Amino acid sequence: MQGSVLGAAHFTPAAVTLLVVGAALGLVFAVYFVIRWTASYPDLPAPGPETSELGPEPPAVANLLVNRCHVTSSAAAATLIDLAARGHLELQHLSSERFVVRLRTQSPDKLTDYEARVLSLVREKATGGSAPLEAIELDEDDADRWRKRFADDVVDDAKGRGLLRGRWSRIDWIVFGVLAAAVLAAVAGGLYLANVESKGDKTSEGFDRETWFLVAFFVWLLLLAGLRRLRSIRYSANGDAAAARWLGVKRFLQHDESFGDTPPSGVAIWDRLLAYGAGLGVARGAVSAIPLEVEDPEVAWSRVGGNWHQVHVEYPTRFGYGQRPRDVLLNGALRTLGFGVLAFIVLPTVLGILADVLSDAFDKLDDAASLGILAVFGVIVGGFAVYLLVRLADGVIRAYRGLMDLKARETVEGQVVKRHRLEQTEWFAVDPGEVDEVKAVRPGEDGELPQRGASVRMVLTPHLRHVVSVDVV
Repeated sequence: MQGSVLGAAHFTPAAVTLLVVGAALGLVFAVYFVIRWTASYPDLPAPGPETSELGPEPPAVANLLVNRCHVTSSAAAATLIDLAARGHLELQHLSSERFVVRLRTQSPDKLTDYEARVLSLVREKATGGSAPLEAIELDEDDADRWRKRFADDVVDDAKGRGLLRGRWSRIDWIVFGVLAAAVLAAVAGGLYLANVESKGDKTSEGFDRETWFLVAFFVWLLLLAGLRRLRSIRYSANGDAAAARWLGVKRFLQHDESFGDTPPSGVAIWDRLLAYGAGLGVARGAVSAIPLEVEDPEVAWSRVGGNWHQVHVEYPTRFGYGQRPRDVLLNGALRTLGFGVLAFIVLPTVLGILADVLSDAFDKLDDAASLGILAVFGVIVGGFAVYLLVRLADGVIRAYRGLMDLKARETVEGQVVKRHRLEQTEWFAVDPGEVDEVKAVRPGEDGELPQRGASVRMVLTPHLRHVVSVDVV
């Protein structure tokens, strides 16, 4: 069959063995990747002692360190305030809600790339040497690109200071590289031994079976490049210590009742401390007056406890989160029953029938063909079995959480700090105080969505976080 890839293919036992080995190694690679991805997620360290002593890192880097290696939009505003504190700019308070930024001709110290980026933006907008602070905003077409470049510059600075390291360790890269190479080499070798090639025809040139090794090499390079492009940074040992120290500074600044409301012009009094407060998420008055910040669904400003601070917001969706316990229990029971029957009754029965049917067919085939069919059949059945077991586990977890929440209730009092619409679903988050993270919930059984800033008393279930009632207090 000229021009066909499989026309001259012959899957010998050696070829099939290599393909099966490649599939098995691919599964090992996937399991190792999932384990290391989960284990290497950058968690916040425990806060250090409360202190007002500032470290050597700029406010934008401090922002990254207290936000799990993520640069939030407050970092740019904090950098602008820091430039004013260091004499590159001047911030003046004209009236209750009007501020002016002025350029200064002197350059007292060297700037990082992201600081120069902010100063360049101010110079671009303040054409006469000064401009209203609200005019220092990003052009809509360039805003996302500007923020990405700013964040990349902050990450590069943090890496240069030894505060971040790659998400993958040297051992991880060795394991990834060796496993990926083994998988691709086994697959390429199997296809080579099976004589999978195309001699081409009048419309195509075709390819020789040796080409599979070249394809495997390029796929290997692309795979490693893809791993590198993932969010592949986490704290180094020094970065972990620095993050703990800055969390201690954040806790210290939260105790000052007036600090959170201080406007940008307060830099004349607070000096660089105000810039760090903006970066650490405790100086809302300063940040909100600078139009460089955009609302981040995963970050909310809260004043529970009397002082402004930021809390992280999560939006869980798995295992029936937010749904009625009886619905989740019923759904979980049906899933458990259905997938349990499929996994432990239907699948073994079907396998037995197919084994009887195929045994007669195998008698008419040679050993290589039989082994090839069995290998393909085993991979398909194994994948389907894993899928059934995962779905079964999902059903069991749902049933357990639904059962535990049938009668269980807990009361949470706090302030609504975030309202967000995500994939056609409304969410709101309540800060009960003295926490750094909260989980958003969906509207209660009455469908009421409380306003942001409202103080509420919320009755909900402890596992599914299903809201039974919300009362404004």
